[in-house]
Amino acid sequence: MTKKTDKLERATYTPIQAGKVSGLGHTRIYELLKANEIAHIKSGNRFLIPKEYFHRWINSAGGTAPCL
Repeated sequence: MTKKTDKLERATYTPIQAGKVSGLGHTRIYELLKANEIAHIKSGNRFLIPKEYFHRWINSAGGTAPCL
């Protein structure tokens, strides 16, 4: 029997992924997250950035987006 795995599309980016997508360094992404400039979800010490909000933020030239 062959094991079939479906690739699940994630709805969020990690700060490192967001940095790669945007061309910003991950350190700068963390700074923006801590300053609540990028909408995010905080789970313990982990930041998750909803893709939809991140792309809106990029398209609005980095406007302020609150923490979710």
